[in-house]
Amino acid sequence: MARAVLKTKTRTLWGSEFTIVDGGLGGSEVVEHITTIADELKKARKEVDRQSSLVRLAEQTVMEADRLTGEITAKATAFANGMLREVRTEPEQTASTTVSEPALERVIIPEAKPGAHAIR
Repeated sequence: MARAVLKTKTRTLWGSEFTIVDGGLGGSEVVEHITTIADELKKARKEVDRQSSLVRLAEQTVMEADRLTGEITAKATAFANGMLREVRTEPEQTASTTVSEPALERVIIPEAKPGAHAIR
């Protein structure tokens, strides 16, 4: 007696193969497929949320960098302007505080000699 070989009918949908039973798709396979899709959707939503958070963080970082750039520029400009004022007035101050050579010999050299001897 010859045995009949049962051939299972299947149908491929959305990249997955489903067994055909009683004119429809196998229930357990459909549930498994939908569960997998739901898990993938959940992961995708989390990734979108994560990327949205990163975009917001990047935007805040750029705004903070712009603010700090303004502060640093203002401080650097104020410092440079102060230095420029000092450089412009320095020759006048230097001219009025220049030590004459006789004063150098009378005051500064005698004060420096004991320190110089101590170094030897």
